[in-house]
Amino acid sequence: MNVYCDVLIGIGKHTRYSRLSNTLKEAVDFAIQSHIEAFDTRIKSVDAHNKYIVQLQEFCKEQM
Repeated sequence: MNVYCDVLIGIGKHTRYSRLSNTLKEAVDFAIQSHIEAFDTRIKSVDAHNKYIVQLQEFCKEQM
């Protein structure tokens, strides 16, 4: 979870999951679900996952 906080929002105490707004928590949850779909269940390609993470990064920047 904290890995995706770092990837999507940045590094630091204020970006820990427990301190995020509901909108940003949801973005992290979506990133985790995408990771599971790409790396665990393989119902999504890794490339599609990476593209989705880039989209989520842009969304999170807009929300900050």
